[in-house]
Amino acid sequence: MQTYETTLILSPILPEADWEAKAAKYEGLITSGGGEIKKKEIWGIRKLAYPIRHKSQGYYVFFQYQAPGEVPRELDRNIGLDEEVLRHLTVLSKRVPIRPAPEVPETQAKGVE
Repeated sequence: MQTYETTLILSPILPEADWEAKAAKYEGLITSGGGEIKKKEIWGIRKLAYPIRHKSQGYYVFFQYQAPGEVPRELDRNIGLDEEVLRHLTVLSKRVPIRPAPEVPETQAKGVE
């Protein structure tokens, strides 16, 4: 199973209960397909960089999850059919291990005198 991240921008004119229902719906799609939610963040209403469908704000929801490869495809298909989702993006999350910086010899660190 791979780790994925999905961000949704929902229409700001929906009632708050509908935002929660939409987030629960997509969370259910992930878990019913064999995925496991690692992180769910509700970022709330944010100003968009440019208008999308004549809306200048959007309600942001973020999911990080582990799932088989067919789950993000099915999730994207369902999100694409939902007219209340202004935009969405799903990416494969690759964790890059952090390596310590190589040590610089003391003579090079001070410079040539």
